[in-house]
Amino acid sequence: MNEVIPINYCVLVEPIEVELKSKGGIILATDDKKKFEQQAQVKAKILAIGELAFEDQLRNGLDCPIKVGDIVYHQRHVGMRLVDATGNLRLDRLIIKDLDVVAVAPKEDGNV
Repeated sequence: MNEVIPINYCVLVEPIEVELKSKGGIILATDDKKKFEQQAQVKAKILAIGELAFEDQLRNGLDCPIKVGDIVYHQRHVGMRLVDATGNLRLDRLIIKDLDVVAVAPKEDGNV
């Protein structure tokens, strides 16, 4: 599938799946992981940015540190999932509004 190009204030992201390990390094069970995901922030990698995204921050004299390739946190239950040419839901892509991005992950946290 050719990559979708977000327009206006939209951002195309690739959600990053949560991997949970205990302090001893044991990967937690799926049920524990689902409970944690319901409470955890949502992390994603920026794949493309619409031409007007984050423009409000720049217009107000604020520096906008978000660029393609950054790992960000966004609000839960936002955005639009994509469907491929065969009608299957793509879980690896999500289009969200720029205002739904709430933080940029530190570079060491951004290692995917």
